[in-house]
Amino acid sequence: SSVFAETMFPDRSDFEYDYETLRTTGVVLAAIMFVSGILIALSKSRSSLS
Repeated sequence: SSVFAETMFPDRSDFEYDYETLRTTGVVLAAIMFVSGILIALSKSRSSLS
Protein backbone atom coordinates (compact mmCIF):
# COMPACT_ATOMS: atom_id res chain seq x y z
CA SER A 1 0.00 0.00 0.00
CA SER A 2 3.01 2.30 0.45
CA VAL A 3 3.73 2.07 -3.28
CA PHE A 4 0.14 3.13 -3.99
CA ALA A 5 0.43 6.06 -1.57
CA GLU A 6 3.71 7.18 -3.15
CA THR A 7 2.13 6.97 -6.61
CA MET A 8 -0.91 8.99 -5.56
CA PHE A 9 1.02 11.51 -3.44
CA PRO A 10 4.65 11.63 -4.67
CA ASP A 11 5.49 14.69 -2.54
CA ARG A 12 4.26 13.15 0.73
CA SER A 13 5.91 10.58 2.95
CA ASP A 14 4.02 7.55 4.27
CA PHE A 15 3.81 9.10 7.75
CA GLU A 16 2.07 12.23 6.50
CA TYR A 17 -0.32 10.17 4.35
CA ASP A 18 -1.15 7.92 7.31
CA TYR A 19 -1.58 10.97 9.54
CA GLU A 20 -4.08 12.50 7.10
CA THR A 21 -6.02 9.24 6.94
CA LEU A 22 -5.92 8.87 10.72
CA ARG A 23 -7.14 12.44 11.23
CA THR A 24 -9.96 12.03 8.70
CA THR A 25 -11.03 8.75 10.31
CA GLY A 26 -10.98 10.37 13.76
CA VAL A 27 -13.15 13.27 12.62
CA VAL A 28 -15.67 10.89 11.01
CA LEU A 29 -15.82 8.67 14.10
CA ALA A 30 -16.22 11.70 16.38
CA ALA A 31 -19.10 13.01 14.26
CA ILE A 32 -20.83 9.61 14.27
CA MET A 33 -20.49 9.25 18.04
CA PHE A 34 -21.65 12.85 18.57
CA VAL A 35 -24.79 12.35 16.47
CA SER A 36 -25.56 8.94 17.99
CA GLY A 37 -25.17 10.41 21.49
CA ILE A 38 -27.66 13.17 20.69
CA LEU A 39 -30.12 10.64 19.27
CA ILE A 40 -29.80 8.46 22.38
CA ALA A 41 -30.32 11.48 24.66
CA LEU A 42 -33.36 12.60 22.66
CA SER A 43 -34.90 9.12 22.67
CA LYS A 44 -34.39 8.83 26.44
CA SER A 45 -35.91 12.26 27.10
CA ARG A 46 -38.88 11.46 24.87
CA SER A 47 -39.51 8.12 26.60
CA SER A 48 -39.31 9.76 30.04
CA LEU A 49 -41.72 12.53 29.03
CA SER A 50 -44.41 10.22 27.66
